[in-house]
Amino acid sequence: MASDRRPPAQVWLGIPHKARPPRQARLQLRIVRFSGLAWTYGVKDIEFEGVPARITSPARTVADCFRLERLVGAEVAIEALRDALRRRLVTIAELSRVEEVLPSRRLRAHLEMRSI
Repeated sequence: MASDRRPPAQVWLGIPHKARPPRQARLQLRIVRFSGLAWTYGVKDIEFEGVPARITSPARTVADCFRLERLVGAEVAIEALRDALRRRLVTIAELSRVEEVLPSRRLRAHLEMRSI
């Protein structure tokens, strides 16, 4: 199978808090460390072409954008929220449940504004 796809400029990878980061020469990795519920909540085990992977739900991904806002930027977090709601990938209720487990003051403020 010939592929015209270029690898992404950067791949974000969540790993357990004390784990050793993988070495990957072909990809630039951005490592984010999680522990406790942040490692497991809203995460689904799947396979890509026979390779096991852990993927976060859309609601968890939006919540992480706000939780990691200092790394991704406020504009990215807000755009992720708007896009997920516009495309109906998440509901306010789903985001609220994630925010209860993995708190984020900024996400909570945005959810409160949208529920008025």
